[in-house]
Amino acid sequence: MKNLNLLFLAITLSASIFAQNVNIPDANFKAALVGNSSINTNMDTEIQTSEATAFTGTMNVSNLSISDLTGIEAFTALTYLDCSSNQLTSLDVSQNNNINLLVCNYNQLSTLILSQNTVYYAVHCDYNLLTNLIISSPIHSLDCSNNQLTCLNILDNSLLTADSLYTTNNSSLSCIQVSNTSVNYTYIDSWTSTSTNCNNACSSVGIKEQDLLSNIILSPNPTKSTFVLGVTSSRNAVLNMSLTNSLGQVVLSKQSNLNIGLNEINFDIQNQPSGIYFMSINYENNHFTKKIMKQ
Repeated sequence: MKNLNLLFLAITLSASIFAQNVNIPDANFKAALVGNSSINTNMDTEIQTSEATAFTGTMNVSNLSISDLTGIEAFTALTYLDCSSNQLTSLDVSQNNNINLLVCNYNQLSTLILSQNTVYYAVHCDYNLLTNLIISSPIHSLDCSNNQLTCLNILDNSLLTADSLYTTNNSSLSCIQVSNTSVNYTYIDSWTSTSTNCNNACSSVGIKEQDLLSNIILSPNPTKSTFVLGVTSSRNAVLNMSLTNSLGQVVLSKQSNLNIGLNEINFDIQNQPSGIYFMSINYENNHFTKKIMKQ
């Protein structure tokens, strides 16, 4: 009996320790973190959640053939991230609220979800495949040149100077939505103008969203098969949703008529492979994205 109790205790402790490890599916990303003694302070073969949350320094994982940065969300105190020159197709740093310098250029990003920091010093996301970009926090410098942008919304451009915004070589970007149009930016294309309302897919994001929708939840998250999008609406309207994988491929789409109050919309991704997915939600003139993980 004593031996059985000891065995049970050992299994319980092992399960507890395993549960505290950060999920890092990309082998190259994990190897870089495990090999960094400033992050992997006990120098074992895993990154514990406690190690990730305690790390307040800079992370340089550039040019390492990384295709998935899942696990970065655990580094909530991270201040600087350089993940440039990899094979990333999507990047979500919405949980990294202390990042003030992000360098993610020279990837294949079609999706970039930024956190709502107090202020960004700089974001360099040039040379990617982005079609839309929302900057919801004040920012000192932004380089999103050489993408495929059709819309760009900078909710607060008060810190941007004439020579700190770079949007050149975006052939379909005709309008940049900003809060102040008095600045004549040097490094934007001749066909691109600025406006307080570009009337495009990015125009109302971050401005009207909370007036229209509230309590937007994907649950359970992570999920093994099904999940529910719960949303409270202030009026009757049509909600269009599409789910894309990390390659930017649409794997599921749905339309739902919203009623006033709480709405619950069911999704089944049982037949989809494990990984990160992005729920694109269109509501009247709003467009925004939520992330969900399939185990």
